[in-house]
Amino acid sequence: MDYKKRGNKYLPKKSQIAIDNTPIVYGIDNSLLNLYASYLLSSNKSVHRYTVNNMRKLMFTISESSFNDQYLIMKFHFIRNALEAKEKGLNKDLLISDVSRKMDISPFLEDHDFIREISNDEVKYVEETLSVFLDTVTLDSNLNSLFKSYEQYSKVNNPLDKRKYLEILKSQFKDMNTEFRKNNTSGYDSSNVFRLSALEDSAEDIHHYISDPSFMLVTGMQGMNGFLGGGFQKDRLYCFFGMSGEGKTVTMVNLLYQTWKYNKGFKTNDPTKKPVIILLTMENLVIEYVCSLFHVITHGKNIKSCSSAEEVIQEFRDRKFEYANEDDIELYIEFQPVFAKDTSYLYEMTERLADEGFECIGFFMDYIMRIKPIDYTHDAYTDLGNVANDFKNYSMYYHVPFITCSQLNRDAARIIDEGRSRNQNDIIRKLGRSNIGDSVNIDRNIDSSIILVPEVSATGTRYMSFMLTKHRYEIFTNKLVIFQPMYVNSYIAMVEDIYDHVPAFKETLARDTEDIREAFGDVERVSINNTIKSLTEMSSSKDMMTPGIVSPVPAVLPDKEEEPKVEIPVARLVNKTEIVTVIPPEKREEMRKILFPNYDKLHA
Repeated sequence: MDYKKRGNKYLPKKSQIAIDNTPIVYGIDNSLLNLYASYLLSSNKSVHRYTVNNMRKLMFTISESSFNDQYLIMKFHFIRNALEAKEKGLNKDLLISDVSRKMDISPFLEDHDFIREISNDEVKYVEETLSVFLDTVTLDSNLNSLFKSYEQYSKVNNPLDKRKYLEILKSQFKDMNTEFRKNNTSGYDSSNVFRLSALEDSAEDIHHYISDPSFMLVTGMQGMNGFLGGGFQKDRLYCFFGMSGEGKTVTMVNLLYQTWKYNKGFKTNDPTKKPVIILLTMENLVIEYVCSLFHVITHGKNIKSCSSAEEVIQEFRDRKFEYANEDDIELYIEFQPVFAKDTSYLYEMTERLADEGFECIGFFMDYIMRIKPIDYTHDAYTDLGNVANDFKNYSMYYHVPFITCSQLNRDAARIIDEGRSRNQNDIIRKLGRSNIGDSVNIDRNIDSSIILVPEVSATGTRYMSFMLTKHRYEIFTNKLVIFQPMYVNSYIAMVEDIYDHVPAFKETLARDTEDIREAFGDVERVSINNTIKSLTEMSSSKDMMTPGIVSPVPAVLPDKEEEPKVEIPVARLVNKTEIVTVIPPEKREEMRKILFPNYDKLHA
């Protein structure tokens, strides 16, 4: 039902004054009383205390003579009692129980229209009609005093003498305008308006907003959730920065799947709608995303390996990737060509899905540089900042997190390439916000920036490294760099560890003693800064040490006093840190010749 078009039907006629001096307001019929009652009982998150207070102001101002039917008068008193119970902070069931102790409400409980859930559009309609009725009451209650002041003003001919009555009229109009502003609840939201004089209203709305379990979308990775302060929060814009072909799409696919998987049961702001996560891609085809999703969900299986579409469907269903239950979240992916749309299309997509009964709870855009801003200037640098502004405005308008990606600069590419050519680990630690380059205009407008670089450990394990470089929200970790592993048989599926006691991520890929011991067994390090001392201690021990060979059998060497003291050049023996292990007896002579070429001459 279009409640906006229905509005004219309820435009109030001129109010009258009842015998008890309370105004009579025409136009509040049965359907509108039902809507007001449903508003008070609704769990819709767009219901605000400020609007409830305005409803209370109206209902305790007008007379029951406004209704010419006993049944409507009973509903009118139900709403009054419900408003008093609402002030106690009671939920729907307790509110109904509280009212039932004061009056018989059994006829209303059988009326579905009286206790149903309402949509966001109906919430807005309630706010609009309350404003109209209150404005009518305000005007009608001030007409008599206005007429008296005007009569006095009109009786005076001298303009200077009129000044006194003119000031009286201006003061009355000013007071009326103040009341009109208070009556206007449409657009009021404690997330963007705070007044100390309305502390109770604002505090209640804000606390409810941030303590709501649906305040954020969690991912399946503990380290990432730490970066995000628990998850992707409403009204926030997040941007991941990486090199071309270096994991941005991979990250989007993993986050898209994980936010779908780990947020089932998400409560929408509008309880009449189902949740949906949207991905708009202007860089990759929908087919590519579905194939990547299949790979991520199956932890490495290629969709081409399936012999039929039925097998693909079964693979998805076996892993519960379907829209079948009440708690499931719809997933919507759409492709548009590069620069075919501007950011106003985001609203068009969202409203189209809303018409189908879905509410967006998270929006993904795979590449920020592929869409035009609403204010298109043809200047790439300016337009990039405008797009970021438009994304931020969208997230705040719909109260959803917005996740997108952008590019690192050439200096970052040089650092990454040099690090890989030298077989270095932890390359991401050499990057920072200065490597965002042309995207710095984006960085000004986003709430969180995260750099990503794919890396491979010395053991061959694939990782996606992440570095948090900016956040406008509270985080609960001191780990600003993490290395999230991929599943063994996959090159893009990140390990999900949200339910594990120990996080899967590493803080560094630089090899430490524990990694070396795991790969090579018990070892000893020889330091370049202490080579002579280390070799002396090694040669004096019962076990001879050398790289790469392990044996449980100790080698037998001459006693220390029989060894001549010879100056051995450091550079000839060890150029850098070496890993050494025990030499088996059968290799002893061979390795002695390698390590001590002058040994035989000295003992000849």
